[in-house]
Amino acid sequence: MTQYLRNAWYAVAYSDEVADRPLGRTMLGTELVIYRDSAGKAVILYDRCPHRFAPLSVGKVIGDVIQCPYHGLQFDATGRCTRNPHSKGGKPLQAARVAAFPVLERYGVICRATTRWRRSPHCPGSNSSSTPRDSGS
Repeated sequence: MTQYLRNAWYAVAYSDEVADRPLGRTMLGTELVIYRDSAGKAVILYDRCPHRFAPLSVGKVIGDVIQCPYHGLQFDATGRCTRNPHSKGGKPLQAARVAAFPVLERYGVICRATTRWRRSPHCPGSNSSSTPRDSGS
């Protein structure tokens, strides 16, 4: 079994690797999809749709959401399903959720936290007011 530090930030991609298309990455045995929302902020989710387990990394980004390539379910940055094109009016599936991870983007690198913190974790090279969702360069 691989051992790694918990409660730490890990680099998952260079900033310029994540542009208009989703990027799939495996890190510490976890499959991830990295994309940018409409404001340009990096988002990291588990790279599997909970419906049929299709990789979201081969889907497409539409505004602030990522769309599953299989049935078209859409997920926001929190991992919540926001649209189900097969239900009346596109009503989302409340039970469909994808794990979302804290993101920090600094110095041209996108980092993922291994766990969720109650308080903001310290990231080397950042000030104490940094938050996990900080995507400032």
